[in-house]
Amino acid sequence: MAPPEAASEHLDSWKEIAGYLERSVRTVQRWERDEGLPIHRHRHRRGDSVFATTREIDAWRELRRSASDRETGPRRSRSPAPGVERLPSSVAVLPFSSRGLAPGEEYLAEGLTDELIRLLARVPGLRVAARTSSFALADRRSDVRDIGRRLGVAYVLEGSVRRFDGRLRVTAYLADARDGYQLWAEEHETQPGGLLAAAATVSEWIAATVPLEPGAPAPRPQTSRRTDDRAQDEYLRGRQLWHQRTADSLGQALACFERAIAIDPELALAHVGMAEAWEALGALDALAPHDCRPRAKAAAQRALE
Repeated sequence: MAPPEAASEHLDSWKEIAGYLERSVRTVQRWERDEGLPIHRHRHRRGDSVFATTREIDAWRELRRSASDRETGPRRSRSPAPGVERLPSSVAVLPFSSRGLAPGEEYLAEGLTDELIRLLARVPGLRVAARTSSFALADRRSDVRDIGRRLGVAYVLEGSVRRFDGRLRVTAYLADARDGYQLWAEEHETQPGGLLAAAATVSEWIAATVPLEPGAPAPRPQTSRRTDDRAQDEYLRGRQLWHQRTADSLGQALACFERAIAIDPELALAHVGMAEAWEALGALDALAPHDCRPRAKAAAQRALE
């Protein structure tokens, strides 16, 4: 069997799950009952529905095959993928999938990914692959072990953002990049304005699972309050524009951050975005650096208040 792939997809009915496994619905339901096939359920007003993820199914199928091999004879060991030495206390956050969002809402998944990278980078004793490195692999369907080898990390985090009954559902998967096996999958549902708070929750899950460097202090709880839906949207749109790093996109990003602050003056991340946008405009010589620096400093100070 091919090893687990970096991308994982939702299978949203018994029929889709059975089709992926190339078995009947009755067989798949029996596997769930008797053999632990990972099936998730949602309870809502219209009744229960089921879903599964291809990554969890692939991991279950591999473990099932391994058990069979142990019963019938010795199993040939797999040698680790060659590559750079991996730091055991290291993780890469791959861009979260936006396929469950409406067209034009990709900034929500991208913004969640950015926030996870930012929060995990603050965890003492944990190395986090740079955003540019992780996003460079966004369009490649690579084996998770190959991704770990390329980025020099021991763990890989991926996931998706989907809309469901007016809420946002964040699904996150953590895999060990040394052997390709999934360690856990978690879901977090929130109102749209709670996406940044959801990132704080996921980052705490990661910090509690990935071994930190010896002697590192215990990670502090990550806090991110829920904000107004509109303020969060403006901030995340601004972040997407900021990463484009052109004079025009930075000007648009500033406007987004200003609108976010007008809605929620206490949204510290929007003030940080303002500071970084002014700094970038000065670095590009799009505006006079001596005009940008005081504005960047004022925004940074406001973020710390």
